[in-house]
Amino acid sequence: MKIQIILIILFNLLLYSNCNIIFSKDSGFYPKEFLLSLSSLEENSKIYYTLDGSDPTTSPSAKEYTEPILIKDRTEEPNNLSNYEEVRDSQISICLNMNYTKPNFLVDKAMIVRATLKTETGFDKIYDKTYFITTGDLAQYQAFNVISIVTNPENLFDPKIGIYVTGSEFIPNKNNICINSCNYIKKGKEWERESHISIFEKGRIVIDENVGIRIKGASTRNYPQKSFNIYFRKKYGKNKIKSDYLFPENHDINGNKINVYDSFSLKAVSDTTSIRDKFSNKLIQNRKNLSAPTDMKTSALFLNGEFWGMYFINEKLDEKFFQSHYNIPKEDIIFMKNYKMESGTDEELENIINFMNLYSNKDLSDEKNYKEVSDVIDIDSIIEHYAVGAYIGTVDWPNLNFGMWRYNGTKIENNIYSDGKWRFITFDLDFSIIYDYEHMITEDEGYKYNKFESFKIFGNYPPTSLFMALLKNQDFRKKFSRIYEEYTNNVMTMDKVEPILEEYFIEMPELISFSLARWNGDSNSSKIEKIQNAKINFLSKIIPQIRKFFKKRPEVTLGHMNQFLKEFE
Repeated sequence: MKIQIILIILFNLLLYSNCNIIFSKDSGFYPKEFLLSLSSLEENSKIYYTLDGSDPTTSPSAKEYTEPILIKDRTEEPNNLSNYEEVRDSQISICLNMNYTKPNFLVDKAMIVRATLKTETGFDKIYDKTYFITTGDLAQYQAFNVISIVTNPENLFDPKIGIYVTGSEFIPNKNNICINSCNYIKKGKEWERESHISIFEKGRIVIDENVGIRIKGASTRNYPQKSFNIYFRKKYGKNKIKSDYLFPENHDINGNKINVYDSFSLKAVSDTTSIRDKFSNKLIQNRKNLSAPTDMKTSALFLNGEFWGMYFINEKLDEKFFQSHYNIPKEDIIFMKNYKMESGTDEELENIINFMNLYSNKDLSDEKNYKEVSDVIDIDSIIEHYAVGAYIGTVDWPNLNFGMWRYNGTKIENNIYSDGKWRFITFDLDFSIIYDYEHMITEDEGYKYNKFESFKIFGNYPPTSLFMALLKNQDFRKKFSRIYEEYTNNVMTMDKVEPILEEYFIEMPELISFSLARWNGDSNSSKIEKIQNAKINFLSKIIPQIRKFFKKRPEVTLGHMNQFLKEFE
């Protein structure tokens, strides 16, 4: 028996060689409750821990470890973070004018253990573990990718420093809007908070690191279920990680695998619109002349142990994205998104806007003018970008949710992306496939939506004004027509659509139903009713609508295109 104990201790020392605290079991999924033992070989030391996600070095809920901790399914315990909701004139409201109320049921809960060692010189670093006991409903999460984020609750919900709430600078007003700056709208490193992230793939832990988190997005920052950016930094632990898990199909322009990352994003699936982004994104992968994020990974997020909903793991769009995909130094990347510079100078932004305005008013059927545009902007890129948006009928586009980038350094041999030209990047395709807020076509007839008509509406502003001017050039029109027909006959065909729909049938119904029930404020329905209704809607309405869109889209959209292009002949 003594030999066995010694072997267990030695095994744990090897497993947690960088830890001053030894946990008897690592983060993970376990079939039944167990007693977790904590120990340390440090002399004259004490272990302190919390079970609510708070900092064990400062929290009033911290306890000195004196006996093993019972690890159990905590779902039947009262909600904690999930009790935050929309409250008018409050500094801790998590949204405004969304009519959101907290869940009227107990959300699923994992168990979080945060522990630290106190020695004669003070507290050591904090160690975070997440445990799922699968005797009840937590068992179903073993089939999914699961993310656990642990952070001090104050980092999220404190009026002064909390990144998830309206905050102390919010001034109540009759319209209940952020006329100043709510905390969750603020950006930059000042609004990044130290956290720990653990990611499990079918119950197996694949990422376990200290990170920084920020709120992500534009208008979605005001949604109750918010998106996050995740950052690896040296001050937290590692400034980058090597992972084949995050985006296994990710390769650069030379076919080399991309598996080193210093950041990624978690996109909240707040409603069924978000699944269209993933769906469309999957179809347009590997288009040589189209810059777009790689396929998104469907996941469940637990925040300080409480189920926070369905999320997509996706690449963060920044200069490092272009560096890894196109083998270009990030220091020389110029990137503009929605008329704002993500990297580069305001002068660069002013220059490209002025250029597009200038040539939007020139005759681009003149080959000299056309060449001057093609010397600055990659023609194939703008064609692909507008072909995608038109085909899937992206509503909140083209002069919103678009990006442009270019390389500003010395030309790199055998790298066409180092030619210094501006290229488009296509992203945020949520409001597409069946939505038409402009002409009120019903969802069942969304395939009839003529996106080309909206080009005329936005045609006085860049970049659409330039695209419209380019259509006056016969070669450009022919190339656009050919690419659009390619989308119809090859890229967006049913033989490409059906496998993705099948994938959706397998991986999404349960998780998206849990998520929509979690964020549905209807207090008149039970948890079970909400889940059932969401699942029925997803399987019997959303999936058939997507299938109908792509099945019937070709019969109308080519006619839309041909009619539209005739106006430029």
